[in-house]
Formats: sequence, C-alpha cells, structure tokens
Amino acid sequence: IIRNEGKTSSSSGNEHIYVRMCNTENEPIVFVPNAFSPNGDSINDEFYFYSDIPFEVLQFLVIDRWGGKRHDSFDPWNGADCPIGTYVYWIMLRYRDKVFQFKGDVNLIR
Repeated sequence: IIRNEGKTSSSSGNEHIYVRMCNTENEPIVFVPNAFSPNGDSINDEFYFYSDIPFEVLQFLVIDRWGGKRHDSFDPWNGADCPIGTYVYWIMLRYRDKVFQFKGDVNLIR
C-alpha cells in the first residue's frame, strides 16, 4: 500500500510528492529493478533485488523468452553471454518463517 503523505511546491514551481510505504500484510517490501546494463562500467552491472529487512533467498531464477534457464543461483545475475532483451525472473524468499514469491520481467540493456 502506498499512501500520499502530502504535496508541496518549490520556489521553482516544481511539485514534490512525499510517499510513505506501508506494509499492512506483514510481508517484506522488496525492490526489484526493471533493467540493468552489464557493460563493465560498474553502474547497474548486475541484476539483484534489495530490501531493508533480512531475508533468506531460497531461489533466484532467470529465464529467457524461449524458456531457457539463464540463471539459477543465490547470487546476483551478471547477464554474461546473454543478448539484449527481456527476461523473466522468479524469486522465492523466506521472511519470518513464511515463504514469499516475486515474479516479473527485467530488461538487459548494454
């Protein structure tokens, strides 16, 4: 759930919206980027997920559009030997003795 905490305007006329994340389901809030660029510049070179709470990674799987497994590890995915494109991820985490699944897609760009 995202709640709008208020709206303010700056002297330049730009509006700023303040948002607070509220977790009413007692589930972990996990940030998963929608793109990464493994080009060796040390900026977004790996695809991984983040949270401000401790969790245990049970599975981290990345699949290409033909159904081929490109990554199956607990470690970040570096996209080595993979072409530019969209990939599907599936993440299974354990938090407070409950298992949570996250799935979606990520764009590999160079």
